[in-house]
Amino acid sequence: MEDKEIVEQLINKGFNYIDYVPCSNLKGIINVLNQSYPKLVHSSNNEGESLSNAFAATLSGKKAVVMLQNSGLGNLLNPYTSLIKIYNAQIFYIIGYRGADLNDEIQHEFMGKITESLLKLMDLDYQIIENDSKEIDFSKNCLLVKNGSVENTVYNIDNNKNELTYEDVIKEIVKIEDNKFFTFATTGFISRTLFDINDNPKNFYNVGAMGNVSTIAKTFNIMKEVPTVVLDGDGSFLMRLENNILPNQMKNKYIYVLLNNGSYNSTGAQTTNINNIKLELLSKSLGFEKYYNITSLNDLHKFKNIFNTEHTKIFINCEINNEHKQLPRIKFKDISHWSK
Repeated sequence: MEDKEIVEQLINKGFNYIDYVPCSNLKGIINVLNQSYPKLVHSSNNEGESLSNAFAATLSGKKAVVMLQNSGLGNLLNPYTSLIKIYNAQIFYIIGYRGADLNDEIQHEFMGKITESLLKLMDLDYQIIENDSKEIDFSKNCLLVKNGSVENTVYNIDNNKNELTYEDVIKEIVKIEDNKFFTFATTGFISRTLFDINDNPKNFYNVGAMGNVSTIAKTFNIMKEVPTVVLDGDGSFLMRLENNILPNQMKNKYIYVLLNNGSYNSTGAQTTNINNIKLELLSKSLGFEKYYNITSLNDLHKFKNIFNTEHTKIFINCEINNEHKQLPRIKFKDISHWSK
């Protein structure tokens, strides 16, 4: 089935509010919606927010769709069980079915095994879209989209004009760190770029649990009493914004680096909501002592002074572009040495 066919069937069925959290399996559908029906579509920072938005839309008389990846079903579960089910809100779900085959990335493996069982427990009657599917069965309230089952229209995604790339920034940080810091890298291209450039025992690759890399790094920083660097993306930052509130117990150096290209680059380069935030003001309210903005190759020389400053809690916003090379998947290793 083509992405355009799915969108037209939704529109013809009368759906007039569509809220999504990006998924690579759904990128074609999302791109068609953004191109052809921009007034009907809304991007959310996490799945619970998306479902709550859709609930509000139904209250206002709209007919709502929520689109998400199955990895986000946990984020969806609380508002689903304690809001949607209580009020019997009628919402249609389109879910990217990662981990449905053995060739997917490791972080999707377990959720892939339990997705259908979980949907049954949630009283969601689902249809699985296969390559030869022609029609959406709207007698069911959920559509599962496997990898490769939807033929995606090719759209040219406009790259922002920023000078820096993931690789530029991470190469410089690795060089400055000189293995003195423990480094925590977020989901997607950021983890994979760090793995490609400098895989070492002090790197933690947070390939799943999007949005949680900062809270893992903060607690490790306190428990282990070691200097820590976080490499995060703007989509991950927004998904779990509350995780970036710094606790008073943090005494060791903590450097948070936001690799900010204004998009969910790992899932199809859909735009994030990062430009609606004044990051310097926000960083100070979260507890950071110092804020830096890095925008050019020439700025990269600042990293040495930034890393050596007396400030303990530092927020660095790196404005990067959407470009990335072909990146290897991460090969996981035993992390028991981290507890020693």
